[in-house]
Amino acid sequence: ITGIKENVESVVELINILHTENREIEIKKTIQRNIMMACIIGSGGTLIRDLQRSLEVKLDWIHQKNESGSGSSQPKKQLEELIIKGTSTKVALAQSTINSLIVKYMSETIMLTVPEAVVPSVVGKGGSVLKQIRSDFPNVTIEVEDNIISSSGSSASSANANANGEGSSTVTIHSSDYTSREGARLAIEKVVDNNYMETIKFNNITMIALKGKQGQECRNELNLLNLNCDMKSENETITLRGEPEKVRKGLFLLSNFLLLNDYEKIELTNDEVIALSQGNTNNNGRSEERRVGKECRS
Repeated sequence: ITGIKENVESVVELINILHTENREIEIKKTIQRNIMMACIIGSGGTLIRDLQRSLEVKLDWIHQKNESGSGSSQPKKQLEELIIKGTSTKVALAQSTINSLIVKYMSETIMLTVPEAVVPSVVGKGGSVLKQIRSDFPNVTIEVEDNIISSSGSSASSANANANGEGSSTVTIHSSDYTSREGARLAIEKVVDNNYMETIKFNNITMIALKGKQGQECRNELNLLNLNCDMKSENETITLRGEPEKVRKGLFLLSNFLLLNDYEKIELTNDEVIALSQGNTNNNGRSEERRVGKECRS
């Protein structure tokens, strides 16, 4: 550039501005998958195509690994990486627009943490429960993990349900209508409440007793409570599922059964065995059983 000094300086400044504004750049932004799908990608990629046209940038996304929650019971966040390419000015505008879309989406969204073992009940057989909620609140979109349930879509159960009932999943409820959003939340929370769970630890002896004749009365009372009772012999646990009050009653019944049917091993000398059987070694403690109301085996 040749010319009068101040003119040259003005031109250099203008060229630097043009270069800064028009140089090609690329930025990356990590976003939760459900947010990315809902307010950036859209059904069939319609939203992202519209954003590319209106913002005059190139938008791509890359699936990332799940990010664990702060605790073992916290759901894992499914993340996506959004890549924005274009001139610095257009990219800055695109970033600002996308941030605004996310803020708006989050202001109209409720996220519920649900135990993974309860997710099948929230979804229902063949998606029946969510279909009913969708029918009741047609303006609401519900996402269970990576399955989106909307007024125009189909439903599916959680992809990552834990067979042991451990951990949790996130149910996302979105609607611009507050009343519909809250109605859907209450409907889902009612399903979760009706599938309240408690687990109690047994041992091999007490588990056999509960399944046998000794446990018949306890099992009958549990049946009257209409609870889902899952007995796992491999880890000697019993999990009750149902309404909170009924589950607590069931837990009380099992705790009492455990208290009355648990066992303790005591090492005895021959003299103590004779004393226990009151001088009759063939009695095997039967008189002591009658006295204390417990079963004694030697």
